[in-house]
Amino acid sequence: MAISKPLYYGGVAFAFVTMMDISRISGDDTYFKKTIRDTINMTVVVTFIAEAYSFSLLIELIILPIISIVAMMQAVSSRSEEHVQIHKLCTGILTSAGLVYIGYGIFRAVTDLGGFATIETFLELTVPITLSIGGREN
Repeated sequence: MAISKPLYYGGVAFAFVTMMDISRISGDDTYFKKTIRDTINMTVVVTFIAEAYSFSLLIELIILPIISIVAMMQAVSSRSEEHVQIHKLCTGILTSAGLVYIGYGIFRAVTDLGGFATIETFLELTVPITLSIGGREN
């Protein structure tokens, strides 16, 4: 079944996030309103499209270590004033990589609209959102 994957991931993610937020839930009267706003925003849609299409395994295996090293360099360079230029360079590289990944996903979604605009894809997007909103209502 196509729905089992998003249902599983959505359920696990919801349970984990709810356990981490349990103290905030009890002390914040506007928690549900904030949850809806945070859950349904443009970031969700952009991330979903970017993740719908990934690069080939070989490209992913090449890119992942490079991006990981650049991210670690950015984290380390942010701790010292003398490494500001390195920090800016790493930030630019990571931003560019993110934009390429999102652009590739959007390009593939547009060029394969028949394969992307399906009920299964719609359910993969909406089930985790529905679980997050419905589960936090209580």
